[in-house]
Order: sequence, then C-alpha cells, then structure tokens
Amino acid sequence: MANFPDFQLFSGFFNAGQKEQLDAIYQELDAKARVIVQQTQAENCTLADFYRSKQTLIVVPEKQSPERICRMEYLNGCSEAFYQQVTLLVQQRLEELVGAELTLFKDKCNVKAPQGGAFPPHQDAPAYRDFGPTIFITAGIMLDTLSTDNGCLHMATNYRDVNVGIVQNCATPYGDYPLFEYVKGGDRNGDIVDEVQKKLLWETINGQAGDMLVFNSFIPHFSHINVSQQHRRVFYLTFNLLSEGSHYQHYYRKKWQDYSNPQFHISTPTTHAALPSY
Repeated sequence: MANFPDFQLFSGFFNAGQKEQLDAIYQELDAKARVIVQQTQAENCTLADFYRSKQTLIVVPEKQSPERICRMEYLNGCSEAFYQQVTLLVQQRLEELVGAELTLFKDKCNVKAPQGGAFPPHQDAPAYRDFGPTIFITAGIMLDTLSTDNGCLHMATNYRDVNVGIVQNCATPYGDYPLFEYVKGGDRNGDIVDEVQKKLLWETINGQAGDMLVFNSFIPHFSHINVSQQHRRVFYLTFNLLSEGSHYQHYYRKKWQDYSNPQFHISTPTTHAALPSY
C-alpha cells in the first residue's frame, strides 16, 4: 500500500494560468457569499435559520468581526468550475499518493483578513469521526503566499511519539493514529489540551500561491493571527477512502440543518466554536 503522509508540500502544483483560474473561482464564490450575508441581514434572520431552508454555499463570519467572512464551504457542490479545475486535479494526485480511490468528504476556503483570528492547535479527526471513515486526507491549495506574518500553518512533527493525553489509538487501513484529549465546548472548543501541546514540536510551513500542502486528519496543526496588511486565502479539500463510503451530501445536509453545532467549528475563530458542547 502506498504512503499516507503526515504532511507533504507540493511546490508549484498549479501553474500561472491555473492560479488565475483559482482566483476567478474564489471571486465568484466570495461574491455569492456576500449576497447570502446581505440577504440574511435584509430578512433579519440568522445564518442558522437561513440554512435550514436553503442548501447552498455555507458562509461563516469571524467571531471578532461578524461582517468579515472567514470561511466558505460546499464549494464543489455549488461551483462546476471548482469541481473541474480544482477537485478533479487534486483528487487524481492524492489517489496516486495514497494508492487508493478517494471521494470528496468536504471542502472550504479559509480567509484570514488582516488581524484575522488564529486557529489553535487541534486535530481534524474529532470533527469527522461521527461520519464513519477512519482517516481523511486534506489538500490545502494556497491562493496567496503563506508566511509567518500572515498566519501560515504549523505542523506537529513528533505527534506519533507523544505518549501523554492519548484518548484512543484509532485503527485505520494505514495503521493506528493517536487521538489526543481536547477541550469540548467553551471558548477553546476543539483545542488539544495544554498537557499535550507542551510536548509537540512544530514545523513552520511557508509557501507560494499555487502550492499544495497535503496532511492527514490526525496530525496536530495551528496558525497564528494574520499580522500582515494582506488577506491570506486557502482552499481546503478533504477526502476519505472510497471504500469507507461517500459522505459529502450527508455531511452538508447535517451542517445546513445544524449550522451552529460546535462539532463543525473545531478550534476556529468563530462564535459557534464557543457554544456549549452538544
């Protein structure tokens, strides 16, 4: 069986022409997101209420600045261009990497505006584990340069060697992976507990627009506040093994109906991450 990487950076995965296409796709999605926000304001309804009756692009505002959009989701489901020009290319490369057929589980664009919030150390696995698949692989497509100033990602290089705070060693077709204890509910919902964080060693991941960072759902990662003057945008596509089922529509049906559930806001700079645990 092929490798299932902890993390791996593919420099220049998208060429100059493709990067222009990525930016055009982002602009279309961003315009759609702003229309949705304006519509909810005009109708004086919450986003949670809005999505109970409309299955469309998911928009998530920032906790500190509700007028600022920090995340969009369901990109593949509402953009044929995204499917053709992003999903298909990424899926093909990841299937070569892991040596198995994959299926898209979820997608999103994280937008970090100047002074945009941080994503504390966390694993993605807790947000996904109720849906069935045992392991996931995520591709982060950089739309902008990622630097320490604008809140680039940091990956834990030694997490497999940490022997404290392990809730479960999760069995997957690619071996066992540690699931660490994390905060449930409150302001730090999803954050890996401090006892474990103190043991983790971090590698800073800088990159250029068009680069692709691949990582699995168990590796701890985090990013700082964007202290630059420019926005930092990344498309993320998360896949699971096709042999473990197709869950994309089920995932988003649940999210539309239960938009504010903290399960969908693990270690994010959003209001919903701090709601009481379900």
